[in-house]
Amino acid sequence: MDVGANVGAYTVLASGVAGAKSISFEPSPSTFWYLARNVKLNDLEKLSEPFNLALGKEEGQMHLTKGWAPKTMSRAWRRRAGPLRWG
Repeated sequence: MDVGANVGAYTVLASGVAGAKSISFEPSPSTFWYLARNVKLNDLEKLSEPFNLALGKEEGQMHLTKGWAPKTMSRAWRRRAGPLRWG
């Protein structure tokens, strides 16, 4: 399982090099495009299943912001009423 798979480096390593079945999750649509492309380019469709979604403790919606650097970098955040909780 590759959570926050980005472009799929570990997915390709697990499935392409080690021959393991893998499930990968990448929430950013633009980054997911590269992940799915890398799975296809490496002929891993039978071993790897990529999903364009985020995983978390509770169901809800997150907002992604894009970074200034490579187009595959982003950050998730959620609007919340009240103070932030850490822990």
